[in-house]
Amino acid sequence: DIVPILELHSIEDFKVIQLGSSYIAKVNEIKFSRPIDSSSYEGKAKINKVMKRGRTAFLDISGNFSDIKGGHAETSMLFALVNQQ
Repeated sequence: DIVPILELHSIEDFKVIQLGSSYIAKVNEIKFSRPIDSSSYEGKAKINKVMKRGRTAFLDISGNFSDIKGGHAETSMLFALVNQQ
């Protein structure tokens, strides 16, 4: 649960800070097996590990994206969530 890691009180607090406090810190890799149609795609992400430093949570994330035309990509990245409150 990301709420206690960022020292927030509720998931609603997280939703308030989410967009302005979320950063891609590093893209480890991205593999496209077929190009993805950016006008209509979906993705799934898995949080593999969470590390905390001060008021920032770093999330090691792996994920994949696909579209209805058969486009597909896989990625892994380090994502940062900063509690600026």
